[in-house]
Amino acid sequence: MVGAGDPGSARTARRRPLLGGPAGPPGTPLWRTAGWGYLRFHAGLAQPPPRYGRQSLATWVARVGEAWPDEADVYAYFNNDPGGAAPLDAVAFARAAAKAGRTVSRTPQNLR
Repeated sequence: MVGAGDPGSARTARRRPLLGGPAGPPGTPLWRTAGWGYLRFHAGLAQPPPRYGRQSLATWVARVGEAWPDEADVYAYFNNDPGGAAPLDAVAFARAAAKAGRTVSRTPQNLR
């Protein structure tokens, strides 16, 4: 499990590697506890709500690149459903990842 809490949480997470992915806003320390990663996006600050902006997604792509090599499996889950934001942001995230040289799989090319 990855989190942004006290050192005891980090020790527990490292002993029991269930998830390996960032939690918390950019700037929160990453605790890589597994060889794979999981990101869960709930709501961005871009317009229209609850979209994520390009800069925010690019920042997350960079953080993934710092924490995991390209050959590691890193899963991104978008839970910001209102207005169809989740699939649109998933495609935008995949494009940002590809632009950064990351391997991307199972993402629609175009939703509009």
